[in-house]
Amino acid sequence: MDNARHLHVLGATGAVRTAMHEGREHLVVPVVALMEGVIHAVNADTPEFVPYKALAYQPERWDGYPAVLNHPSRNGVQISAKEPGVLDAQGLGTIFKTCMRGKKLCFEAWIDPAKASKTPLGARTLERFKRGEPVEVSVGAFVTTLKTAGSFNGKPYKAEWQTIEPDHIAFLPEGVGACSIEMGCGAHRAAAMSTTHLLTAQGYSTLAVSGDAMENTEFKAAGCKCQHNKEGQHMKTKAERITALMGNEHNPIKDIKVLESASDEVLTALETAATTAAETATKLATAEAARVAAETAKTVAEAALKTAQEAPITADRLPVEIKTIVEQHTARVAEEKAALVTSLKTAAASVYTETELNAMSNEQLTKLVTLAKIEQPVTKNYAANGFPRPVAPVNGENFAPPDPYAAGIKALQEAGKN
Repeated sequence: MDNARHLHVLGATGAVRTAMHEGREHLVVPVVALMEGVIHAVNADTPEFVPYKALAYQPERWDGYPAVLNHPSRNGVQISAKEPGVLDAQGLGTIFKTCMRGKKLCFEAWIDPAKASKTPLGARTLERFKRGEPVEVSVGAFVTTLKTAGSFNGKPYKAEWQTIEPDHIAFLPEGVGACSIEMGCGAHRAAAMSTTHLLTAQGYSTLAVSGDAMENTEFKAAGCKCQHNKEGQHMKTKAERITALMGNEHNPIKDIKVLESASDEVLTALETAATTAAETATKLATAEAARVAAETAKTVAEAALKTAQEAPITADRLPVEIKTIVEQHTARVAEEKAALVTSLKTAAASVYTETELNAMSNEQLTKLVTLAKIEQPVTKNYAANGFPRPVAPVNGENFAPPDPYAAGIKALQEAGKN
């Protein structure tokens, strides 16, 4: 598939009317922009086929794109009409009500007289519109192609258009054709339709160009007259409606013969049912997505809560006040053990090593001190910090609580003497 390229394809205009838009009167110019056929880009070696399916893919995409006076360029190179400054200098109006009529891509160019009158050429073009004179147009678009050979209406081609991306519609009041290499198109492919429509009040003629031969065939059916409903939206042909229904996943009837034999009322009912089904499916999908999201959020929250509940309570998770009390208690216990071990190291050296003493609890050490009749060591008073301890009497003498084992030990000692 080739890279996207910019091209210009000649079309035509028809009779105009006036209508109000944005508070101002506009000229509404019907345009036949493109039709199925074979085109030949001026800087391409082979012709290319523009199929109906490429033209008919969402034709309403053209709505809202600008109408300009001649194709915009900068430094001799063709550019998009969306480039800054282009619409200020060349803007004429806007494309609306795009539709397919048979094999033709049609739309209306709503021309703002105030914009058209900015330049002498624009003013002359505006007068031609008002007089009903035909003015050539050229479509500006980006396309991608597939290299494939074939023939259409006896005209051979070597590539087929796959996608068309709208950019603008250019009015060519002086009949300027497609952009050439000498004009600076460069890598941007500029193409002119092998079939050029020229609309008049009586109808339009088709000029089919093939080599040096030219064939001129007259048609009495005038231009592109798109049908619109009361809301101003273009009405599709029956064939277009059937094609849309066949491709709609919410339409239960896939038999094309049944659809072709159906009345407009039946097609409308099917379209309405398919639209309703699509809207319902969208709502259900949205609701299911919301439910899944809620369930996921709930699962994550429950997992986080469970983790928090099962996590061990460590010092770093405690409030500052409790953490302070714990630290003070730990310090008191450590100081008390150190004092007890120090007092026992000499008296019990033949029985316990210092390592063994340090492995004992403070309660065990206190009992050993009592058994060995060693004076109870005095440690720091933590009473002010919430850990009351006996303190020395006012007279300064050391104080120790009554020994619950003293009487029993004394009795054993007396028995041993005897």
